[in-house]
Amino acid sequence: MIAKMLLPQAGGAPATWTTCVLFFQAVLLAGYVYAHWVGRRPARTQLAIHAVLLLLPLAALPFSIPTGAQGSGGLGPTFWLLRALALAIGLPFFVLSAGTPLLQRWLVGARLPGADSPYGLYAASNGASLLALAAYPLLIEPALGLARQAVFWAAGYAIYAALALVCAVRMWRASASPTDESSPTGDDADRPPPARRLHWIALAGAPASLMLGVTSLLTADAAGLPFLWILPLALYLFTFVLAFAPRAGPSRLGQRLPIAAVVFLLLWLIKATEPLAIVLGAHLAAFFVAALTCHTELARLRPAPQHLTTYYAYVGLGGVLGGAFNTLIAPVLFHDWVEIPLAFTLVCLLKPPRNESDGPFRWSDLGMAAGLGLLTLALVKAGDALGATAQAREGLTIAIPVLLMFLLSQRRYRFGLAVGAVLWAGSLDTSLRGKPELTARSFFGVHRVTRAEATEDGAPMAFRKLYHGSTIHGVQRVDATTGAPVRPREPLGYYSRDSPIGELFRSYAAGARPRRVGIVGLGAGSLLAYAEPGERWTVFEIDPLVQRIAENQRLFSYLPEARKRGVAADVVLGDARLTLAGDGGAFDVLVLDAFTSAAVPVHLLTREAFMLYERKLAPSGIVACHISNRHLDLASLVRGAAEDLGLAWTVNAGAPGAGSSAFVMPSRWAFVARSPEALRARDLPSIVTFVLRRRGRTWTDDRSDLWSVFQW
Repeated sequence: MIAKMLLPQAGGAPATWTTCVLFFQAVLLAGYVYAHWVGRRPARTQLAIHAVLLLLPLAALPFSIPTGAQGSGGLGPTFWLLRALALAIGLPFFVLSAGTPLLQRWLVGARLPGADSPYGLYAASNGASLLALAAYPLLIEPALGLARQAVFWAAGYAIYAALALVCAVRMWRASASPTDESSPTGDDADRPPPARRLHWIALAGAPASLMLGVTSLLTADAAGLPFLWILPLALYLFTFVLAFAPRAGPSRLGQRLPIAAVVFLLLWLIKATEPLAIVLGAHLAAFFVAALTCHTELARLRPAPQHLTTYYAYVGLGGVLGGAFNTLIAPVLFHDWVEIPLAFTLVCLLKPPRNESDGPFRWSDLGMAAGLGLLTLALVKAGDALGATAQAREGLTIAIPVLLMFLLSQRRYRFGLAVGAVLWAGSLDTSLRGKPELTARSFFGVHRVTRAEATEDGAPMAFRKLYHGSTIHGVQRVDATTGAPVRPREPLGYYSRDSPIGELFRSYAAGARPRRVGIVGLGAGSLLAYAEPGERWTVFEIDPLVQRIAENQRLFSYLPEARKRGVAADVVLGDARLTLAGDGGAFDVLVLDAFTSAAVPVHLLTREAFMLYERKLAPSGIVACHISNRHLDLASLVRGAAEDLGLAWTVNAGAPGAGSSAFVMPSRWAFVARSPEALRARDLPSIVTFVLRRRGRTWTDDRSDLWSVFQW
């Protein structure tokens, strides 16, 4: 809810979401540390302190986003986001995060029923979080706008504060101070040793890192759906519920980690993305088993109740370290999603021993794992040397090592090291999407430039492709011998001359060309193939890495060649909703092509966004929206916004014509203008294919519902 409130001001960059995640993890840890600190005070002192703290947030609710100058440009509004989050929700969430460990400590101190086993309340807390998480996209988001959500949330917090005060009064009347960890009444013999505390951190950090990694992988490579982050988080919470439930014991499902490792390795190494249901289900099943393995062991190693606040503080620290590694460290250190196999390897190393023979580390464990890694590497090199097909590579370099890895699962250290070795060596085979030429990573994801060979009219041809996730963001023909990009006036991919966007630009006569064109989303710069000398083209791009790739003439020449022939082509860095609002011109054509893998950012499809597009149009200007999508019905969203604003609209679909290049792909576009005459002047054939649905589907900054446009 708070992240959605931030979108119109902060923009739709991943910084908005990842900064929110990291902020909440850090505040959660702060709440746990506070609960540990205040829990060591005398009973009435801690009750007085926490009672005041419970009431303070009521003065600032319902919360809203503070106004102020936010960041812009390629780095994103990180510091403004942290300030906005702290002012809007920091204090109430700090109080809520302290509630679980502190209320459990009160239960122990009051010696009420259940005091001997308070950890069941941790399962209840995570179960409630799971229910709330599921309710938000299914019930709350479709029914309520953000302003009303904030009001209901404030009411819910008031009820929570009242119930917590009732618990405080009950504790006050119990006339018994909670057991103090530093007092003689505590059992010092049960104080967890440093090694046990490090084990807690690892068991909490590994699944937290894996959860964020799997979320990034699924939203970038599998489906590109913004709400898919809910599924890994829901499973993550569910494993806590199962692990800490009363009378919970060792999980039989958690003992299936070797099978989950086989599934994960196969999916990771072959870069599977389709069919979506199978790939999505297999990834989530493997993650669920891995997280349950760690959390079951974490629950088994929990200390005596008098040390529970210490325990929760270390669990929170593990979560923060796992999240910080994925959010802050991995994008700087690695060019690919290396943190995902690292986290899964750590999970396998943390697997509890099967029996007494599965004892401490042996050098033979390392030797066998290293041998398996070298074997996998040799198979990868053999596949390259022999020019094996993709199917042969999958059988040679993946299936054999994964099978051998499974046979080493009897010893946890040998198994974990073998998993890491196979993942490392197998990841070196990156040729499944073509010959890799560049792999680079920014805050906005992993970008790959690959080269593929094809045959056209019986002659060998070569093409260079830009990938973000599984989506192609640009294709250009290259010289088969030198690899230099050629034919900069021949747009390929979704932007060919037979495509709807190609028909739009070809509809302008030589003397009536658009003088000002805006593009939201640069990609490889394919649309610059339509630019003519003397025209001004402004590209709004959020990722500096994409700009560097498009301007590198050794990779793609659409943008450099357009500048050479006299086109005023400028790239403006920053979120389009912000940078477009600050642009002073009017556009004859405004192209919305802001793919984040396979999805358009939500805040660029709202009614307020289309109001901005209308203000930026010349009187007869046209907004061209690229709505090709495998999983979302974007046409009805464009139509709803256009009709709400009294604009004309049409939807066009195009397929490659006869004799098209091997890398021309079908695409679907929606065109919006102030009047039907502006669309008729372009003579665009209309193919309206969406189904009329219930009213109220128009998205706004206050209300949007991704589930309603999902196409199963």
